[in-house]
Amino acid sequence: MTNSIGKVKINDDCYMGYDEEHGKDTDDMLLDIFNGHMEDEADNGWREREIEKQKSWDALYALSYMRKNIIDWLPIKQGMNVLEIGSDTGAITELLAQRGCHITCIEPSKKRSLMNAARNSKKENISIMVGDFESVEHMLSDKYDLILLLGALDNALVTGYLFDEHDELMNHLKKYMKKNTAVVIAADNKYGLKYLSGCREYYTGRYYEGIEGFNSTDKIRTYTRKGLEKRLHTWGFESIAFYYPYPDFRMPVDIFSTEYLPTKGSLDKNGFFFDGDRIKTFHESKVYDCLIEDGMYEDMANSFLVIAWQEPEKYLKDIYTRYSVERRRDKQIRTSITKEDGKSCVAKYPYTEASGAYITRIHEVYMKLKEEIKQDVFEINKCILCSPGVIFEYVSGSTLEALLDEAWAKDRQCFYGLLDEYKKRVYGAFPIKNFEITEKFKTVFGDALFAQELQAAYLADVDLIFGNIIINDKWTIIDYEWTFDFPVPLNYILYRAIFDFAYKNDRRNYLWDENLYGYMGISDDELEQYRWMDEHFHKYVSGNQASLGVINESIGNDCFDAVAFATSKNPGVIQVYMDKGEGFSEEHSMLIKTSIDNNGDRHALITNIKGCKHLRIDPASEPCVVKIKSLTGKSKDGKTTQLKYYANFVSSKDGYDTYNTDDPQMFVKNLPGDIESIEMIFEVNAVSYAYAATHESRMSTVKFKINNRIYGGTK
Repeated sequence: MTNSIGKVKINDDCYMGYDEEHGKDTDDMLLDIFNGHMEDEADNGWREREIEKQKSWDALYALSYMRKNIIDWLPIKQGMNVLEIGSDTGAITELLAQRGCHITCIEPSKKRSLMNAARNSKKENISIMVGDFESVEHMLSDKYDLILLLGALDNALVTGYLFDEHDELMNHLKKYMKKNTAVVIAADNKYGLKYLSGCREYYTGRYYEGIEGFNSTDKIRTYTRKGLEKRLHTWGFESIAFYYPYPDFRMPVDIFSTEYLPTKGSLDKNGFFFDGDRIKTFHESKVYDCLIEDGMYEDMANSFLVIAWQEPEKYLKDIYTRYSVERRRDKQIRTSITKEDGKSCVAKYPYTEASGAYITRIHEVYMKLKEEIKQDVFEINKCILCSPGVIFEYVSGSTLEALLDEAWAKDRQCFYGLLDEYKKRVYGAFPIKNFEITEKFKTVFGDALFAQELQAAYLADVDLIFGNIIINDKWTIIDYEWTFDFPVPLNYILYRAIFDFAYKNDRRNYLWDENLYGYMGISDDELEQYRWMDEHFHKYVSGNQASLGVINESIGNDCFDAVAFATSKNPGVIQVYMDKGEGFSEEHSMLIKTSIDNNGDRHALITNIKGCKHLRIDPASEPCVVKIKSLTGKSKDGKTTQLKYYANFVSSKDGYDTYNTDDPQMFVKNLPGDIESIEMIFEVNAVSYAYAATHESRMSTVKFKINNRIYGGTK
């Protein structure tokens, strides 16, 4: 029977009861949400509000704009006829409809099909068939320009064909292909690094299910890269292009390709695990660096995006895409590197209708910088306005970041010489005046207070980080997106470059004792103000758009650190998490061994915390009673500060805090900027859950908020 929801046609004649057997508890709630917003425009913010309200992976997956990133960059043209197998809640359908395509959706879940219809109810070019591909195929008659199998090839519940029946599936699909039809497949990698490290297999929710061969089901099978490539050739595809969505194909931020692979240090979003609890057996970023160095990334990427044609010598121009979406919507953009006839260029495009003016502003900034910046100090990468985007020259050479890494390893004098040269050029390139706070400055950076007089650039590129400078025979600024036409202290530009290079994550923690801020002439008083400015700058950039880190934290899935567990057999180990402005994550944590004195007290020295805004200390990995006897911060000049902490204990008496959880947590909020180390003296004793439960109380608590999660405490 065919019905209409708005202008969308939906046929459920072949529905086989998927929801009754495989549906999720949240499907009814999500359907109510979509039905309740059928008349709302997507850009009015209701989706972000619902994601924040629901705090669940299912809501994030159904509602996030990031879902469309997997194909947003493809050259999808108006009038294309598209077959979407496994259309789910309609995130991809929505993009295709906006591009003016005619879409035939196949989806086994009736509830998710209804969500798709409600989501796209104002579009006339969508028909939905409820059932798997095998059951609805008899209703197909067209040939398609594009066939999408996004998370569908490896799922027999969507296609109706088991793994060893994929040859038959492709033979059926070929009946609906034109000579130049592109087949687009997105799939998890059987040996994706996150699954080896301990993320649950997506479809079954079991640990290590995929790499062990899916013993619990015959409906799901995942491919390796070489295995999928071999099958595609067997199926008669002459042209095959592999892409690597990161972190994975469901919520991609970057899309790499065989022609443009990630570099060491570029894969820094491994701490996100939106879809469920996980185990962590190793530091994924560091392992990725080793794989990249050894040329093995393509085999171990978390997922694949494959585009295949039956015609020979077909290819796409874009070899890399990045989505800058952790921003307010009027500043969200897509950046692509394009290669054609051996020549490359970089292009930036608006991600939303609201960000079109922001793209135009980038070209205006280029024109101002060309006029104001001394070209013998910094070359400004050429920018051409080409609606709807801007195009930049692709500059060959090494980034200052790469040269600094190389110099640190081989020649420390050269390392500091490069820093000196950078500072000299920053101070020599920009038009300078004495700093004064303007209303424009306050809007972006807040009301900073400086005790001393500072030099300022009145046309300031505040994102002049080392990765945005290419050095060959010139020093070229390749990205100047965050340039402002009001006075900004020059030392703030230096501060942001040093923070990004040395303190943003722990990849270069060997630099934390080098006092690079001091070397660049940034005083401790300035440092405090620059941190304040940076907090306001990030708020200005993000607006009400929650970062991935905050979303991940709010969903609240747990990460069981296998290394921490193994070392917890020795009760002298604590785990410390550092928040440097991006929330707490396993990636930015460290294990610290404690010593024990003659009184039985444990001593922990926490170092390498420069740049931390908040600190989380896990004193154990089981229910316990803890007494903090001293928590002392120490600055470089020897000044000490007694620090307050907050915690998730259930009761506290006579200084003994009882934790009825296997994840006891203490927090030091708003860590003073001059603190370089913390000494904690404490007692800790493991107890049973039963013992801890008897000590729960209704004591009044002081609540505070970090990253949208509430904790109670009395300290």
